[in-house]
Amino acid sequence: MEQIAENVYVETSYEGINVGAIVTNQGIIAIDAPSCPRQARDWAMRLHSVTHRPVLYLILTDYQGDRILNTRWFNAPVITHQITSDKIASYDKRY
Repeated sequence: MEQIAENVYVETSYEGINVGAIVTNQGIIAIDAPSCPRQARDWAMRLHSVTHRPVLYLILTDYQGDRILNTRWFNAPVITHQITSDKIASYDKRY
């Protein structure tokens, strides 16, 4: 994880995706989730090593199924754009 500005972090070592986070006084705003569950857990744990504040929101920038499934490691509301929201709503409830 690299700090690129005050309270702004990025991770570029995960397969197929770069993720980021902004640390605020209230908590963390995470941007995207890694594709692999092990990497998603790792990213969530790294974020909590920066601050003990909770992840307030997870922003997804696309609707890749693997990333959607890995949002569970962040235990936070997910923010998406309309296309991603529509795609998520179209998935079977079992997904």
